[in-house]
Amino acid sequence: MSFRHIRGHEQLVRQFAQAAARHRLAHAYLFVGPEGVGKRTFALALAKTLLCENRAPASATGAEPTTFAACQNCHACRWFDAGTHPDFRYLSLPAEKHEFPLELIHEVIRILSVKPARGQYRLVVLDDADTLNEESANAFLKTLEEPPPYSILILLGTSPEYQLPTIRSRCQIVYFHPLPEQVVADYLREQGLVKSQPEALRIARLSQGSLTQARLLANPEVWLFRQKLWESLSGRNSDAVQVAELMLTFVESAGKDSASQRQRAHLAVTFLVELYRLALRLHTDTQIGQQLSEQDKKYAAAVVDRLSVPELLRRLDRCMVADYQIDRRLHLALVLEALADSLVS
Repeated sequence: MSFRHIRGHEQLVRQFAQAAARHRLAHAYLFVGPEGVGKRTFALALAKTLLCENRAPASATGAEPTTFAACQNCHACRWFDAGTHPDFRYLSLPAEKHEFPLELIHEVIRILSVKPARGQYRLVVLDDADTLNEESANAFLKTLEEPPPYSILILLGTSPEYQLPTIRSRCQIVYFHPLPEQVVADYLREQGLVKSQPEALRIARLSQGSLTQARLLANPEVWLFRQKLWESLSGRNSDAVQVAELMLTFVESAGKDSASQRQRAHLAVTFLVELYRLALRLHTDTQIGQQLSEQDKKYAAAVVDRLSVPELLRRLDRCMVADYQIDRRLHLALVLEALADSLVS
């Protein structure tokens, strides 16, 4: 875990390096951005770097990602890798919970109130910050308003809008944008998840800059699901129950892990959006069909024959609503069933 391995967020590394060199680090950060773009990896690399006992002092004006990094060899780095560093804690939403338990928030407050045992900082990374309810968020207020000088809290979420104003106004918000397509494609090749560069670029384009989505898209079973989903929605006898069952089976095949299920639900919506956008482009530009595979062109053309431009726009808007509901952790079965019902006419 090191900034030397961070790609796609080099400018943020430089900003944090300069802030550390100037002793201008904030006491609380809110990292926001889509899932799978590296927020958690960045937060852990930052914590490890700040706790490193041999970190070289960064220049306040020209810090580079290669110089602002943990040494990997000191006691602090080894403890961090082992999960035993006394000045660091990583906390996430328990698997059986839908909102952050108040007792975990009290644990965060207790950890940050204790002076560092080894170094200059005491850090907590709190994942799944989107699930903070009003009670747990308000428990933070005193710590955020009067933070100990050595404490740093990093919250990980997807959007500032999902946080209560009491949290949002007391944190420095750091935006993580989708990763460049080339970074995603290189990752797929390095991990051996694809066989060719064209395949890597195809998946990277559809991944929306998310490594999580890219890894999922590298699974051949996912493309079989995409074919079945498009086929079920392009025919004249589409059945809402069948479409809903198809999506639910795909989502539930991820197992009981709610995060993995949400990733698959997001991907199902992505495939729907892809189909309707292709159909919309075919409505206005018949030449676009020359760039599609024969199978994709067949499904998109079938949708064009059945749906008008206003109807396609309505369905795209409905997909965006479902995507938001998935982010907000609404019951997936209800979200997908309602979505299928609204798309089949």
